[in-house]
Amino acid sequence: MTEYSIVTSMSKKLLNKFGYQLLDTYKSKNIDIPMFVYTEDSLEDFPIIDNITFLPLPEHWYEFRDRNKNRLVKTYLQDAVRFSSKVFSQARFSISNISSKFIWMDADCIFIDKITDEWANDMLNNSFVAFYDRPDFYTECGIIFFDLNKSVSVDFFKYYEDMYLADNIYNEKAFTDCHAFDATRKKFLGVSDYSETKLGDPNGDLHIMARDPKLAPFIDHKKGDRKKQDNSPEWLSFMNK
Repeated sequence: MTEYSIVTSMSKKLLNKFGYQLLDTYKSKNIDIPMFVYTEDSLEDFPIIDNITFLPLPEHWYEFRDRNKNRLVKTYLQDAVRFSSKVFSQARFSISNISSKFIWMDADCIFIDKITDEWANDMLNNSFVAFYDRPDFYTECGIIFFDLNKSVSVDFFKYYEDMYLADNIYNEKAFTDCHAFDATRKKFLGVSDYSETKLGDPNGDLHIMARDPKLAPFIDHKKGDRKKQDNSPEWLSFMNK
């Protein structure tokens, strides 16, 4: 029994497009940490895989989507609906009582090697949350570590989700999950039992996770056009030094 879970979200379309690589590498690396996948589609559309559970997104995600799906979107930075399922998944899992800690992973990640609770605890470093900070940009939210044992957890995830329930995400400079996360964590700075660990080295290109010696041997986040390649070019460059 592990104290961690892996949490992600994907539609059936994204499963077929690239999400299957996350699931395939999870299986091939014999990872023991259970995975939970939130989806907007019928659970019957997904395969039965040992240690992977598919779950429905909460009803209020559909309400947010339907209320805002016709907003004008000129760039991905304005597409709150596109990224909202990530936040609703994290918030729903935080009240699930399935595990005491979890690792959020975007569906375009792949496993390079087996991860363990010990590895995850080293990344989390006894904090409530550990993430890849980019001080002059928005946070990289492809992977985030959370400790639900911390007393701040309930209030944090309520505020995080309320960014969407009240459409407050549209008050931010941009509307991605990363901007919702940054607005939330800044709200809780200085609050009792809130603590954070900033991972990686922000000095360099924006693919901060590909340059982290603690993460790169285990996970490659193939974000954007990198999905079409076997590995992120930045990851390959770092690993082949």
